[in-house]
Amino acid sequence: MYLSELWKLYEVDKRIQGFSPYILKAYSLQLKMLVGELGDLEIEEITLLELRTSYQICALPFSLCLSRRLPYAKCLS
Repeated sequence: MYLSELWKLYEVDKRIQGFSPYILKAYSLQLKMLVGELGDLEIEEITLLELRTSYQICALPFSLCLSRRLPYAKCLS
C-alpha cells in the first residue's frame, strides 16, 4: 500500500471517530509534505530513520497539533 492510499483509509477512519475537519486537513498537509520529501513509497519501503529525518524537516511549521503529530506513523515502525 502506498502512502497516498493510506491517507484515504486513515481519513475515513478518523472521520468516523469524529475528528475535526481542521485536524484532518492538517494531517493531510503533513502527509503531502512527507510524500514530497520521500516520494509516494510503499509503506514497507519506509524506514524509521527516513521518517525521523523528514519529520524534523517538515514539522517546523506545524506547531498547530502538538499532541497529535503523525499518529499514523506509529503503525509504520
